[in-house]
Amino acid sequence: MSVTPVPSFTLDAAINGSFGFASSAILLPGTPGSDACIRVTNMGPCPISIALGASTVAVTQSTGLLVMAGQSLFLTLGTATYIAGVACGGPGNSSTVNVATGS
Repeated sequence: MSVTPVPSFTLDAAINGSFGFASSAILLPGTPGSDACIRVTNMGPCPISIALGASTVAVTQSTGLLVMAGQSLFLTLGTATYIAGVACGGPGNSSTVNVATGS
């Protein structure tokens, strides 16, 4: 059996938000220009689809990266300043997320 190490993450800042059935974008917390990565934790009951980008970033259920309920995803930050998200499923679905930037 192989062992996968947990990534090292030094927190800069974090924010909670909610993604519903329509795509919406959240300004990344902290100082994204000097941070190397982002951690997205889906604390809600529905899977969410996410995408990183500028203030105009948008995502659909089929075009983003999927974060299952109760799971976290680590991504390289690059030049992104916003994260867009949408809850998967039907109207009325939503999930709360914790978005953290750091290195």
